[in-house]
Amino acid sequence: MDIHNSFQKKKQETRDKILSFYNKGLEVQNTDYKFFSNKNLVEYKNDMTRRLNGDISHLNLDMENPTSFPIVRKILKSYISKVASNPVEMVVKSYNVNSGIYNKNVADSIKTLLEWANATSNQKKAFTLKAFQVAAEGTVVEFEGFHDVRVKRKVFDSIDDKGKVITKNEEHILERGCYTSIRNLEDILISNPFEEDIQKQAWIIDREIVEYEVAKKYYADKYPDFKDVEPGNYWEMSRDISYYREDLLPVIESDFIELLHCYTIDGMYYLMANGVILYENVIPYRHNKYPYSKTIHDVFSGSPFFYGRSMVEQIAGITDAYQIHYNLMIQKQHMSANQFIITENDEDFFEIDSIKMGGVYQVKDINKIKIEKFNGIDNSDIAMLGRMDNDIEQLAGNPAGGANAMTPGGGRVLLQQTLQLQEEAMKQIGYSIKYLEDGERDRTELRLSNLIQFLSIPEKKTDNGLIPLVYNTIRQENQRLSDGKTIGMKIVKIVDNRASKQYNDIVEQLDLEEASFAEAGVNVEADAISVQDLNQFQNIVTVIPKSSYESTQSLEMQKWMQYMQTRLAIMPESNKQELLAELDKIMDVDSDRFNPPQQPLTAQGLAPLQQAMAQEGAEPMQETSQPAAAPGGNINASF
Repeated sequence: MDIHNSFQKKKQETRDKILSFYNKGLEVQNTDYKFFSNKNLVEYKNDMTRRLNGDISHLNLDMENPTSFPIVRKILKSYISKVASNPVEMVVKSYNVNSGIYNKNVADSIKTLLEWANATSNQKKAFTLKAFQVAAEGTVVEFEGFHDVRVKRKVFDSIDDKGKVITKNEEHILERGCYTSIRNLEDILISNPFEEDIQKQAWIIDREIVEYEVAKKYYADKYPDFKDVEPGNYWEMSRDISYYREDLLPVIESDFIELLHCYTIDGMYYLMANGVILYENVIPYRHNKYPYSKTIHDVFSGSPFFYGRSMVEQIAGITDAYQIHYNLMIQKQHMSANQFIITENDEDFFEIDSIKMGGVYQVKDINKIKIEKFNGIDNSDIAMLGRMDNDIEQLAGNPAGGANAMTPGGGRVLLQQTLQLQEEAMKQIGYSIKYLEDGERDRTELRLSNLIQFLSIPEKKTDNGLIPLVYNTIRQENQRLSDGKTIGMKIVKIVDNRASKQYNDIVEQLDLEEASFAEAGVNVEADAISVQDLNQFQNIVTVIPKSSYESTQSLEMQKWMQYMQTRLAIMPESNKQELLAELDKIMDVDSDRFNPPQQPLTAQGLAPLQQAMAQEGAEPMQETSQPAAAPGGNINASF
């Protein structure tokens, strides 16, 4: 009895501790900060969300049904198309923990594993979404996890003497791999808003508001105490909620529950559902960090602050002015198309709001009526919008770039001017790209650690329960092979090298697999990496700067054309065919289609060749009805 009471007392103490964290996190979230213009986090986020989606109610325009122009979303989409064209590219360096020696083969294999994980989780789409979200709200917090969903199914085994089908239970993997989840800012509760590093928070609480039946499916069998969870039993029934989730309030009390994932700086993880503790143990990741990474768009000031400033806020003033001017132009044009009347006690027009085009109206005294008309929009109005549009782009650090630039006279700029403009654009965009790159590096380090941890667990167990020799096999297409040029498939087998003979057999089998693919015309590199090596190397992730930025094709073509001209001017004997092949690659054109067909030499064409051979003492060539073909007339040969 005393043991039971002691256990219950400990659970109550743990519950009270997490409840104190929870209440402090809500207090931090609901505090008004000067960084947020004296708003709290949810109010700041809601303000950014409304502006992004064209809500201009805060402008209080004195007109009926003001029209919103999606200028903010347009700027963000333009920005994202530049900075998130491709996922940030990483370089992995692997060093032996004991000797400190760099191993390129291990690094290449681990990079392949990382590329496989990114491909299976559609990381390109996730990165674009993240870049948009961080520009819109200023801060993105991502959960980086690994899922391994397995089920047992009956499968065919054999047929007995009587023709009866014998089955056996076999484990199947439904889902296996890394995944990233962008968390709602209002669902992440932190201990200290003035600590920038998410890994240095004393604790983190991640709230999930889910339907009771969904939570029951995932947690009821795994955690016995889930039977004590009741739907709708909230600790906090009334609080600020974000713009898009406020519609849930009428039903959230009866159909939903609140899950709390609590992580502490001492490496503990707690899972609670409506106040019921379901799980309490160490963080289930070998890196022993919070499984979260944070990315910001811009800093508010030099003072440390957990949250970042959004692009929406930094262009808020000018976009408000744009919306006001845009609506005034619409009102001006509307009024110019609807004449208004000034009349002196003329009962004929008391009930007419406006004169419609083509209408006929009879009045008693035409001299008592005066019709006025406003001027419509003119070039100065249009020019003003254009000026503000340009100012918005510049404030957003989002210039058009050199590829689309024009000279003041309207002509195309020279290549040198284009490159200078492009470099200036890259400098401005590079400021916010650095924050994206930092966030992606932090997330990738978590992913790589999770990947190595869970791929070190066998994909399948043997029938006799022994650990299999081959743990996992990863195949990844469109990889750059070891020569640095060839694109093909990489195969990585994760094996146990403790049985040396079988390990050597696997390596030999991989060589045969490469040869068989080569005969089929497929470029393949197959490697084996041991579980022991995976866990004996320190992997350092570095970012290739601005790798997510994609230059325009026209700019790349101009740069290559200038290189060709310079190269041929200095060294006319350069390999013109190789130069043109590279240009064809940039332009994605097969120029062989435009080359004339090869022409055989005529008898007259052979005469000079025969004379030259005779002078050298060679036997002259005899004329035949089918002369030997000479190299064809390639138009590229004279380049």
